[in-house]
Amino acid sequence: MRDASPSSGFRNFDRSIFGLFLALNAIGWLMVFTVGYKDGYVGGMSAFFSTPAGKQTMWMGVGTVMFLIVIVIDWKFWATFALSLIHI
Repeated sequence: MRDASPSSGFRNFDRSIFGLFLALNAIGWLMVFTVGYKDGYVGGMSAFFSTPAGKQTMWMGVGTVMFLIVIVIDWKFWATFALSLIHI
């Protein structure tokens, strides 16, 4: 039988919010990619990451990791330390 108390981790992971997060990231990345495409991205991966679309890709990775960290932490932590975190 399942425990009725809320738990942290991926047990109560909200897939709809994560899906919306991914959809918005994909739309934003496509917009940046198409605006900066011009004559194509030539020169391999290192040259790609110096373009606006490459920089957007890196920041999307950082944002996804931060999103997962925040969503996995139990809500009680945020309720307890909310006022402290605002003043940082």
